[in-house]
Amino acid sequence: GIGRLLVAANLALALIYASLLVAPDVLWIALAVALMAAAQAPIVPSSDLATVEAVRRFPGLDYGRIRVWGSIAFLASSVGAGYAL
Repeated sequence: GIGRLLVAANLALALIYASLLVAPDVLWIALAVALMAAAQAPIVPSSDLATVEAVRRFPGLDYGRIRVWGSIAFLASSVGAGYAL
């Protein structure tokens, strides 16, 4: 299901990022970037689908509130990571 896809995509992404630590040349980095794009592609839509399915199963959940806090968390982590770099 969706959960397995999310786990697989995130695991693949982590492994590809880790492979950059031992990248022997620019060609390897280019291949890694292409693989990262393929691994990352299903993450956002699958996460949205998992959220919508959870809201359908549990009517007490508020999709709008979940999305707002997800967006706030993304913004905060992006700003924090940029500041750290």
